[in-house]
Amino acid sequence: MKRSRYTLLKGWHKWICLVITILVLGFAGSGIILNHRDLVSGIDLPRSWLPKAYHYKSWSGGSLIGKIRATPDEEWIYGAAGVWAYDPQLKSYDSRSDGLDPRADRRSVQRVVRTNRGDLYALTAYSLYKWQADKKEWAKQPKLTPKNERLTDLETQGDTLVLLSRSHLYLIFSSQESPTRADLPAPDDYEPRVSLFSTIWQIHSGAFFGTIGRLVVDLMGVALILLSITGILITFVPKKAKVWKQFLKEHNRWGKWCFWGLLFVTITGAFLRPPLMITVIKAQVPTIPGTNLYSTNPWNDKLRKIRRDPITKEWLLSTSRGFYALKQFGKAPKRLTGTPPVSVMGLNVWEWSDRDSLWVVGSFSGAFRWNRQKGQVYDALTGKAYTESGQKGMPIFGTPISGYTIDSDGRERFYSYSTGELQAEDATDTMPPMPTEISPGRISLWHAALELHVGRLYEKILGPLQPLYIFLSALLLILALTTGWMLYRRYYRRRGGKKPKK
Repeated sequence: MKRSRYTLLKGWHKWICLVITILVLGFAGSGIILNHRDLVSGIDLPRSWLPKAYHYKSWSGGSLIGKIRATPDEEWIYGAAGVWAYDPQLKSYDSRSDGLDPRADRRSVQRVVRTNRGDLYALTAYSLYKWQADKKEWAKQPKLTPKNERLTDLETQGDTLVLLSRSHLYLIFSSQESPTRADLPAPDDYEPRVSLFSTIWQIHSGAFFGTIGRLVVDLMGVALILLSITGILITFVPKKAKVWKQFLKEHNRWGKWCFWGLLFVTITGAFLRPPLMITVIKAQVPTIPGTNLYSTNPWNDKLRKIRRDPITKEWLLSTSRGFYALKQFGKAPKRLTGTPPVSVMGLNVWEWSDRDSLWVVGSFSGAFRWNRQKGQVYDALTGKAYTESGQKGMPIFGTPISGYTIDSDGRERFYSYSTGELQAEDATDTMPPMPTEISPGRISLWHAALELHVGRLYEKILGPLQPLYIFLSALLLILALTTGWMLYRRYYRRRGGKKPKK
């Protein structure tokens, strides 16, 4: 290789790496944390450490999801900030979160329900709680909570609790001390396939191959950190120093061993965000036996929410594959058409409106009113009819709805994940300021790592380029890896570390 080509290649490798070093360290460190959610779930950070967009304000950030009439005299609101009694007359709040897990990742309340007997239950992703009125605190119900399941929703039928996890449906009868699993048969349109997007996501994290796969990807993260640190040392430590050659040796060693693995992880990560995500978001692929996506359960990792239709008395399911209905448990659910759009993150709001006998549905795709009987969908914020285009491409993104409540006078309030309560025409008629105890709030280390990993923490800096952060970073990292690999193969390996002659 000629000296000029060597100099050019070395220059490209050096300056690209210097530009992206901080970003790469963020990718690697946050990726390792994301792979071990259970291990870090007890670690929280003050939201005040993050940009202001992450501070709770006006019930933003999913801090308020819904509201329930808990007693004849009290309305309770619930969400990521726990449970709070709200007095609309005094416009004040009183905490009802005692007894809930204090950790932010396990404190987020997804649903509060009331049985016919007046018992109150709250559901988080990890636990089921029952309200102890005499002690004014929640009591965890370990015997009623399915083991090793991520819980997604809770509904009632009389005094029976209907509990949904990401893969199973459970019935909890008042006379029993353990949940009864009600297996859901496969729907008529079932095929043993999963989305290509989910498959790539699982491959990227290593979870596709179970614990061993995760550890291998963790090793790639460690390698990326070591490559970054040794690269900085090679650049700024004088070459005459005794340790310089050792730094270079370690840099080449880790690059040689992990090049293909790092390249693979980088490419798969690029497909999880725009613009490459467009090519895989709606594609379906067969499940592969022996991987974590393969299951004989047709609903494995697909269930999200469940509701009872007050008109037809059917059970409605929201899944990652769409909406389904079934007359009774044990019957095969049937796919519904004419349904509202739902973001890939799933539903945040699904409530029945007695005022107009319609479902109110909200996700990061927006807020919609759904007339199930007529198969009609309307934008809840504009009133315009929604029609599905049928075109493939990016999923629909609207106002990121994270919460919804109805006042006693019938007034609806929608809450945006990013800005909080959406202003109505009467801007003075809003929810009172959040309690000082929860504003600006706390965030789990895992959630903070996710925001860092996908680049949303840099939104203020990147502006409109933020959605392309992953793609552009991946391109630069691929260039850094390939130029480093070429330097090693054509120079250090073949020439024993000697510079090429002019």
